[in-house]
Amino acid sequence: MSKPAAIARVLVIDDHPVVIQGLRCWLKDAHVKAVWEARDVISGYRLFRRHHPDVVIIDLAVRGSVLSGLDVIRRMRAHNRRSCILVFTLQRNPAIAARALKAGATGYMLKDASPDEVIKALHQVRSGNRYLKRRSRNATRALGYWRGVKPPCRSEPAGVANALAAGERPSL
Repeated sequence: MSKPAAIARVLVIDDHPVVIQGLRCWLKDAHVKAVWEARDVISGYRLFRRHHPDVVIIDLAVRGSVLSGLDVIRRMRAHNRRSCILVFTLQRNPAIAARALKAGATGYMLKDASPDEVIKALHQVRSGNRYLKRRSRNATRALGYWRGVKPPCRSEPAGVANALAAGERPSL
């Protein structure tokens, strides 16, 4: 079994202090060396550009900005197509999950996850694999569109990355 990719730097973008504090504690326990925090997507994007984190954890519903979580995911992906982005949200709607993946997220999980699940998801997306926490058959069907598509942070042919950026389902 291969060792998971090391995670040294994580950026958390969420507008709830308790979520940021909880994630910071979990990440410290997982021996993450640097954790940057942003309470809005604009400052989060600036920190992303400045520090080049290994993984970004972002809530889609960050308030206080004209940009949405999906907008900043697209911008991060445009800046670095290999960015590893984990959506951490309350949004259970499979259509929203599919939009997040289409925008360029590498993983998607709900905020009711355990600390162990979050750390597992971080390692999985950092290793270049998609992480989807599926809780129902409906979510599995909605996200089935993305089965077999390599996540953007993994090394992939340019045609796949271009198709993902254009919102198309590439043929593999």
